[in-house]
Amino acid sequence: MKRLFRKGPSLTIRLLVSLAITQCLAMVLGATGLVFLITDRTAGFVNKMIADDLAASIAVGAEGPVVTDRAKVAALVAENPKLWWIVRDDAGRSLSHGAPPPELGSLVTAMRAFDPAELTAGPARPELSMRVETLDIGGRRVLLMAGGGAPATFQRTTGLLALFFTSWFALPLIALSAVAIPWSIWRATRGLHEVVRQAASLELTDHTAHLAEDTVPREIRPLIRAFNEALDRIKVEHQARGRFLRDAAHEIRIPIAVLMARVEGMPPHPIKTTLLTDLSRLTTLAEQLLDLQRLRGETPDTTAVDLCEVAREVVSDMAPLALTRGNDLVLEAPGRAVCVKGQAASLTRALTNLVQNALVHGGSPGTVVVTVRSDGRHGFMEVSDEGDGVAAAERGEIFRPFVRGDASAPGHGLGLHLVEEIVTWHGGRVVVGQSPAGGASFVVQLELQAGAA
Repeated sequence: MKRLFRKGPSLTIRLLVSLAITQCLAMVLGATGLVFLITDRTAGFVNKMIADDLAASIAVGAEGPVVTDRAKVAALVAENPKLWWIVRDDAGRSLSHGAPPPELGSLVTAMRAFDPAELTAGPARPELSMRVETLDIGGRRVLLMAGGGAPATFQRTTGLLALFFTSWFALPLIALSAVAIPWSIWRATRGLHEVVRQAASLELTDHTAHLAEDTVPREIRPLIRAFNEALDRIKVEHQARGRFLRDAAHEIRIPIAVLMARVEGMPPHPIKTTLLTDLSRLTTLAEQLLDLQRLRGETPDTTAVDLCEVAREVVSDMAPLALTRGNDLVLEAPGRAVCVKGQAASLTRALTNLVQNALVHGGSPGTVVVTVRSDGRHGFMEVSDEGDGVAAAERGEIFRPFVRGDASAPGHGLGLHLVEEIVTWHGGRVVVGQSPAGGASFVVQLELQAGAA
């Protein structure tokens, strides 16, 4: 049992085992006390098992009741030397053994008036104990009166109570507990399941998010309250970190711009091109950090955005870079608008990052295809290349910040993370797969604006 609890099972199992043990102890203690009470205060009684054995040993024939199992009756008499019994059928015919005490003469005479009954005598006259049973033997009503049972010893009483408790109390209680206890535990912990669901859906960007305290038992509320307080502290630190990153990225832009202007004013030199390339990467990094913080800040206004128009703008802007690298940049878009609700600038940055990623990692020379389509419910922007693609084992990692598939390639590992942040902010999703040419395929899925085809 200790080993079971050390492994930390569920609360339901712990409560179920504890309640089962408590019930068993209560039954054992109650039965033990009842045994001592009976053996101390009562000297004699007629065990119902005696009446049952007699009933099973008697039949009603044409001439009245007869004994059919003399061996069993003889065993009962041997075990209970003072045993007496009378069997009388509905025709008044009777069969008896032994002599009842004279004090019970009137009761024997009037036994027809009895329904099942039991008379337990005190310690002074144990022989006056008797039992009356109404039997159905062969379809006939038969009365059985028996008395003179053996004294109530501890062993006899214990055996009787064990049989009684097992058949009439313990087994039904076990069956009921097997259903009632788990149901009661589930009902009592129902609020915990709701709190677990709330915890799984918490978002740190939601400053009002807390776990409900009023749905859980009072004993657990301090834990929920402490969790909410810790959540508040985390949110404060998260907001402070966001402000720092936003301010830092904003402040970095100024010296970068100044340095860029100074380098551009330098006379031609091989190192000038290298410096301009490095400064361009720093500028991109600062802009990406600012983009991430803008997405995690206050909710901006949204408008209807045509994905076809976004794709045309990006392809037009990125075409010179593609030509410089020796790549073909192709746009495939329908002649009608594919409108979603969002921010045109953010979606443009997302698609730009995907095209840049395809140009850098898609191989050169090669073709990068930007496709816009819809299925009636969603709009899609897809960027595919002819490179080596993304291994299936790495597809869940490449959207993490600062994760780079090729360490030798330019970039800081924020581009794809920014794409996922932007798409998620718009209520969509981005999926990476394999293009028909064997390269990588990044598909952005967004819900179409109401009324858009």
